[in-house]
Amino acid sequence: KGMIGHSAPSPLLSFTNNNSNDDQDEFETSFQLFLHKLRSPECAELVQGMRHFVSSMEDMVRAIHKTFNESPPTTNKTQTTTNNANDNNANAAVLDKHLEQIADAVRTYLDKTFHTILSHSLWNMQNTEETKTETSDTNESKHQMTKLALEAFIYARCHDVIWSMLLPT
Repeated sequence: KGMIGHSAPSPLLSFTNNNSNDDQDEFETSFQLFLHKLRSPECAELVQGMRHFVSSMEDMVRAIHKTFNESPPTTNKTQTTTNNANDNNANAAVLDKHLEQIADAVRTYLDKTFHTILSHSLWNMQNTEETKTETSDTNESKHQMTKLALEAFIYARCHDVIWSMLLPT
């Protein structure tokens, strides 16, 4: 699988809102359609880009872990407690910065990929006979379901990497 990090709970790919099973059914149907489209040969470049993104996330987190693991230890025993507290604060600040970078990278990738998907021939919702007769609310719903499916798919692929940053080593 190639993922690094700790074992963490698997991401849920369905809504937890008990108010509407229709939303859950719609999402699951959209997600299955999303996966079906990704399997088509026309999506090879898109899928390759997704693999590259996941791999780059793994590399980024691996480099961060290496940085934290190579920190020099404190040798003066009288100042160990003070230094440990300072080290913990400094490490927390650095970790927060890295988490922010990871979150920004994921958000940027999802936005870029979503726009790529919308212009892809398999998802091009503006030019089909079906969408010409549908309302803009229905088209917006399809866009939203596609976006949710993309987010769920990418998060599932990056799940272990993200959790490895959140769980102590």
